Amino acid sequence: MPFEVSPANRVTIKSLQSSDEVAIVDCPPSGTVVDDALAAADYVIVPTTPSSMDMQQTWITAQTAAESGKPFAILLTCARAKTLSLAAVAQSIEDADISCFDTRIPLREDIRNYFGHSFGSELYGYEDVYRELLAALGEVK
Repeated sequence: MPFEVSPANRVTIKSLQSSDEVAIVDCPPSGTVVDDALAAADYVIVPTTPSSMDMQQTWITAQTAAESGKPFAILLTCARAKTLSLAAVAQSIEDADISCFDTRIPLREDIRNYFGHSFGSELYGYEDVYRELLAALGEVK
């Protein structure tokens, strides 16, 4: 990977609060580690797939992020364009007046194979998410 990947726990996540470096913390959607990650975060990305089962947890995570007072947005991943499930989930997020990235990350086998390997030249929209995140952080700071 072109950046350091380190395992984290509550102690290492708490140490991020005093850092000026950019750190991306990937954590489960519930548990005490979420509270620590939220406390350290400048911005929270809540990734989810456009399925009813995943959205159940997404609503809970979004509520937790909102209660933390941190800015956040939902990121739809594994999305298949022009499907009823994607349209329904996108509409429910809009109806709930919750921030959502404009970029939808498509369902691609290559993305599943990236884990633990260098990224290829195709980023499948994550480069657009990065630009949206930079814009959001500019508004936050």
